[in-house]
Amino acid sequence: MEQAPEIFQDTDACYKAPYSPFLFNIYINDLADSLTAIPNSPAIPNALLFADNIQLIPANRKQALILVKIVEDWCNKNGMKINVKKLKGANWHSMIKLNIYKTFVRSIWEYGLPLLKYYSQENIKIIQKVQTKALGLITDCSESTGKQYRSLTHSITAIEEIEDRADTLGIIFGFHYYKLSYNNPLKKLVPKFGTVFRDRNALISSGIHKSRTFQKILKKTTERNLKNVLELELKKRKLENISKWKTKRAALIKPEARKKSNLTDVSINIKSKTDCKLAIKWRTDKCLRIQETDKLFNRKKIDKLVERLHNIIKKINREPEPP
Repeated sequence: MEQAPEIFQDTDACYKAPYSPFLFNIYINDLADSLTAIPNSPAIPNALLFADNIQLIPANRKQALILVKIVEDWCNKNGMKINVKKLKGANWHSMIKLNIYKTFVRSIWEYGLPLLKYYSQENIKIIQKVQTKALGLITDCSESTGKQYRSLTHSITAIEEIEDRADTLGIIFGFHYYKLSYNNPLKKLVPKFGTVFRDRNALISSGIHKSRTFQKILKKTTERNLKNVLELELKKRKLENISKWKTKRAALIKPEARKKSNLTDVSINIKSKTDCKLAIKWRTDKCLRIQETDKLFNRKKIDKLVERLHNIIKKINREPEPP
């Protein structure tokens, strides 16, 4: 057997070298190809692969058996074993699931969303239903709880509702249009709507490229500071959108409970997956009520929060069941 090139030699006990993820992706590439080769809905992949985790997404029981058989055969062929401890659904941290949603799901329907809002409110409602269900899965809520606490799951994950997000993207589109050079073809084409083309139904004619909110921001600042001011205004707007609900549960998420960079609630930012689930459950479950605990949902008091939640669970477990 030929000796491995020097770059791949590793004498450490742990072989998670920087090139390991890349090599692993190559190693399982044929498995990904086999899974995606099975017919499914165009909008739903047969599987999600993240690091060394695989989540199968069958459309029905028959397809589930086919996908499991593909994975089983591949493992037998390649000398690998399935970690049965991870077979209870998507056993990922809520923040990982949130990042997957924002990267691979939301990015699909966000493309052209401002246009869609002008065109069809019905489609906005459909996408909102999908997002509500997705955020329920991310926060480990049942489907009924996810619907009941729709505003709360949006607030915990710092995800704007679809209509609000469409408006935000419209503001960003206005900024990019404004920054185009005078010689850009789009800048020359837009003024012709209403004169040459005379199409009142065109989205350009409706002023989609001239967001009123962006125009207000534009008046507040100079050309030089526009980008920085816009970022601050968008963050302020996002905070308002995810905090506007007056429900009792959602109102408990205070500004000090949010991560500064992305405005997510402290509950979803706890590193331990178990503690994260426990904290989110506190946010959504009315049964877990102990005075003053909500005040510990502060990004500077995470350790105290986790300790309190552990003590609560211990107390619940010690309490005898009612006769």
